[in-house]
Amino acid sequence: MQVANKQVDIVSVKHDEPCHGEIMATSRPLIQTVRLFRRVCLIVAATFAVSTPAESVDWLYDVELAVESQGDTERIRAMRRGLETVLVRVTGLRELPESAELADAMRQVDAYQLQFRYENVISQSNSAASMRLIVNYDAVAIHRLISLTELPVWSAQRPHVLFLISNDFQGKRRVLNAIDDLGSQEALRKTASLRGLAFNLPLMDLQDRTLLPEGAIAFQFAEATRPLRLRMRADAVVTARIDSLRLGVHRIWLSIREESLQAMMVFDTSEAEDALAEVVHRTADHLSRRYAIASRETTALRLVVVDISKIEEYTSVLDYLERWEFIDRVLVSEVVGTRFEFELITASTWAQFAVYLAEDGLLVQNQARESLLDQAPEFRWFGSR
Repeated sequence: MQVANKQVDIVSVKHDEPCHGEIMATSRPLIQTVRLFRRVCLIVAATFAVSTPAESVDWLYDVELAVESQGDTERIRAMRRGLETVLVRVTGLRELPESAELADAMRQVDAYQLQFRYENVISQSNSAASMRLIVNYDAVAIHRLISLTELPVWSAQRPHVLFLISNDFQGKRRVLNAIDDLGSQEALRKTASLRGLAFNLPLMDLQDRTLLPEGAIAFQFAEATRPLRLRMRADAVVTARIDSLRLGVHRIWLSIREESLQAMMVFDTSEAEDALAEVVHRTADHLSRRYAIASRETTALRLVVVDISKIEEYTSVLDYLERWEFIDRVLVSEVVGTRFEFELITASTWAQFAVYLAEDGLLVQNQARESLLDQAPEFRWFGSR
């Protein structure tokens, strides 16, 4: 994952008592040594790291576009569509607002791409070859543009979604799965790609059918889907019942459930394919409203992480804090023994950042310590254990 303009500084180090481990917070050269070994320790830290509930969607800045030729006019036109797709993914907005800054970016679209290439793709349906333009956009330039236009930022660390969709098919109720109905799968993938959602469909094999009781999706029994959610390692389960009404109208009963939150809604569409696309759009709308950082005024958030006694733990915490796109700068403001105080220069509020912390479960607040208004909240790190 690429992030924009991150910087880590050590503001001050206080020596209280020696640490019990590889980190000895006694001098500036030691901190420089810590910095020097950060990249090396990524490999070591990864050995101990546990999987996080959210995953990094690493393709947000890569777009595949259909083109008729390799001419410059066709390429620029396609790249503008691709830039709009990337902005929709990263901001979480279904539609981008009109602005002079965005219009200027579209005129200078080459400034926002790192590289591109052409590929010929053979269709499985008719064996005909079609040309694709593959563009990798510049994450730093994209985030600079988002900041300039004061648009929200939805981090690439996003919940992995399990779609459980029940619809009418030739008079019978069925569950959309990862094996059958390639047309419906393509409709889901197209919209999920536009919105930057990583998702799975159930296999509906014998194990899935055993885990998922009859009617659990169609009648919105959310708790009954939990065993399948655990099997698929999903962070959010979206259950949707699609009913065919008169005059071609489709009614969708939608439930979006995370570990600690559930949202429900009902809406109508005119086409079956529109129903699937709208399920994805409303899921992305809900998740982006929950996780995107809308404000662009930066502030300093303080937090303390205790019991950091090894260089691998320090490295893991630092890289964890740096990975969030809405954190512009990470400062280590004080080190006392095994207690590290960080300052995060960010547009996020504590309430917004706390949502990410609660979902990840890697930095857990120390509830035993009584918090005072002038004290930074204290956390323990569980990412290297």
